[in-house]
Amino acid sequence: MGRSDSSTASRFEKSFKRATVLRSSGDYRKALKSFYAAVELSDRLPDKNDERIYNSHLGAARCLFNLGEHKEAEVHYQNVITILEDMSEDKPSLRASVLWELAVLYTEQKRFEEAASFFERSINSARASSDAEERFIADCFWGLSKCYCALRNLEAAEDAIRTAIKIYENCGEDVEAAIATNRRNLINILIERNQYKEAFTLLEKYGEQVIRLSDRDRQDYPGVFFKLAWCAQRNGDYLTADRILNKALRLTRNANGAKSPLTALAKLTLAHNKSCQADDLSAETLLKSAVKILANADMSVYKYDYAGALFELGQCLMKQKRFKASIEVLNKLLNLHEDDPLFSPELFADTLHSLALCHEMDCNYTLARDYNLRCLFIKEHIYGRMHEEVAQSLFQLSSCLRKLDNGREAEFAQTRANEITEALFTSS
Repeated sequence: MGRSDSSTASRFEKSFKRATVLRSSGDYRKALKSFYAAVELSDRLPDKNDERIYNSHLGAARCLFNLGEHKEAEVHYQNVITILEDMSEDKPSLRASVLWELAVLYTEQKRFEEAASFFERSINSARASSDAEERFIADCFWGLSKCYCALRNLEAAEDAIRTAIKIYENCGEDVEAAIATNRRNLINILIERNQYKEAFTLLEKYGEQVIRLSDRDRQDYPGVFFKLAWCAQRNGDYLTADRILNKALRLTRNANGAKSPLTALAKLTLAHNKSCQADDLSAETLLKSAVKILANADMSVYKYDYAGALFELGQCLMKQKRFKASIEVLNKLLNLHEDDPLFSPELFADTLHSLALCHEMDCNYTLARDYNLRCLFIKEHIYGRMHEEVAQSLFQLSSCLRKLDNGREAEFAQTRANEITEALFTSS
């Protein structure tokens, strides 16, 4: 080695060492300058297969990635891959690692098709290496599954997640958190693909597992039961959902307190399930409690929930034919809408529709007509004049007008409703 080569090597080592120290301390900007110097010096090395060349490019790429300068990082990662592929000595483990980092970079940029391709290349390189860790391969499949989810290829995403979980379960490392996260992701895919039975089984396993994880994971534990109950409901098993939701309510109340709005929301969910079982008295008790809690909550956060709870309580009382009680509740909801008509126009219309029906059943036909007309006006502005919701209000208005002995206007409303439903039926 000549004096010039020796000097270049010495200066390279100095720059590279300084860059490595700065990067390990988190000073990526200064580290990058030293890596750039190392890259420039490495270009003068006589052996183009010298590992110092790709190590300096790789160091620069990692600094740029941490600085959020992804386009520049990509250039250096691609340089590393080119160098590794041109080398006579195969380094599949290193190549797999670099391919994985580039795949993560593409994922950050939402370039999911490219990311998926590089995750697959990383997996192939890792499998060709005798010293590749099984956990690394599992991590690649995890990343690949995220790309497929983003690309809406749920079947491929499911296969990738299942493979990741299988590898994690057999790699003999402390990977319980990774298994839990992938299991949760698989559950979400199964639910989206309407595979509720298996999703239910996996949710039970996930629920058992999450207890053993961190405090942050355990805070999400009640959510596991809400998903479990939802799966049971989709299978028509409301009794199982009832048992699960009662447990979810206890967990939520214990974690947040009996008067917490979150506890009220848990009660609303259970009340809905009670209604599905025609257990209206139990649903009423839960709804009244939820309404009382939410009435004292921060309306900038829970106004929609409070309004929804009032509406559900009104519907529950209507089902029991307790129309005066329902009117009292729905009038509170109406006041919310009249104070702020635009906060939920659809619910405003539904509230007026329900009030009209209650007053009609209570034989107060004049009020029923007035509420029907207001409801019709709002629905026509929300949905347009040729919509099934408009037809529904016209049918109800027609019924009310007949009871007021206003046959001519009743016939006109009935005719309009029939025209709408016929047009909708023909177009479908």
